[in-house]
Amino acid sequence: MDDPASEISFILDGQISAHVFSETGQQTWVSQYLPGDFIGYIDYFIENTRTSEAVADTFVQIVVLKPQMFETLLSQNPDLQNLIQRDMAQRLNDMTLRLVEAVTLSAPGRVCAELKRMAKPIGRDPGSQIIRPNPVFVEVARRISSTRETVSRTVSRLCSLDVLSRTSGAIIIRDMERLERHIR
Repeated sequence: MDDPASEISFILDGQISAHVFSETGQQTWVSQYLPGDFIGYIDYFIENTRTSEAVADTFVQIVVLKPQMFETLLSQNPDLQNLIQRDMAQRLNDMTLRLVEAVTLSAPGRVCAELKRMAKPIGRDPGSQIIRPNPVFVEVARRISSTRETVSRTVSRLCSLDVLSRTSGAIIIRDMERLERHIR
């Protein structure tokens, strides 16, 4: 988008992804926003034009704030200031990690790194984790600048090695250490 940041949004419900587009139209996934996240505040702080495009992945409910309202909220709420600072630092760290992965890892290695990020513990066994709901391979591919076919082949290979198993609605990571060895 070429318009300066004129509003900041707060997500009440739903999921939004941010994407950037190259001059040739290639789409690159940048970040995901969930309930409780603000969108647009980085452009507000640097007084820049928007560099990414936000796309609703699901039905979303948002509260739209004009810059003056956002500024008032920040000035009156030190806890909100801290929350925004931590969120910005985490997003910068995540983008830096993804950039390093894009330069240093193979495409299958990036798939494994993304699966690791998506996984949540199952019960008390730290070795077994779950990704639920079953990830959409096209979306995983967008996040790591790869193809759906590479994601599918990598997941199938990891299943044949018994590192992963696929069930209805989920992927089970049977052994996180073995998955981590494929991040290269």
